[in-house]
Amino acid sequence: MKIRIDGTRIYLTAIGEQDTDRVIAWRNKPFVRKWFLYREEFTREGHRKWLEDVVGQGRAEQFIIWVREEQHPIGSVYLRDIDREAKKAEFGIFIGEEEWLGRGIGEEAAKLILDYGFEELGLHKIKLRVLAHNKRDCKLSEGRVRGRGMFPGRIAAGWKILRPDFYGEIPM
Repeated sequence: MKIRIDGTRIYLTAIGEQDTDRVIAWRNKPFVRKWFLYREEFTREGHRKWLEDVVGQGRAEQFIIWVREEQHPIGSVYLRDIDREAKKAEFGIFIGEEEWLGRGIGEEAAKLILDYGFEELGLHKIKLRVLAHNKRDCKLSEGRVRGRGMFPGRIAAGWKILRPDFYGEIPM
């Protein structure tokens, strides 16, 4: 896994055990939790298990989002369910500091992690599942996606982003 990915206003660093407390705090904030399909309380034990069993085994690559100018961590972005043989994964993101919402940070972080998935990991398809009323994530995927689907028990939509569409002529 790459250790650092640089963007314009932000950079991403590989997640580690040292990030556990902040990730738990972010994921348990009501304004973050309400957008996740999995809404149970996030625990230290659950996060350690995720790091060991999923990230540690290469089935996910997760990064902390840092605002470059302030040198301040504000959220996380990840690729999960990585299938290196089928060259596909699922993308996820959350901003855990409310004052940074709506400032374009999520869009830049998404672009960085998708580029990483396609270029560094050699993926061909990355999917995104989002609750239908999550306007930010729905907007994030506009113009670069194929397909849409509903998930049982939740009003959620699913998109897939294909490598040629991501690198096409559509401006981000």
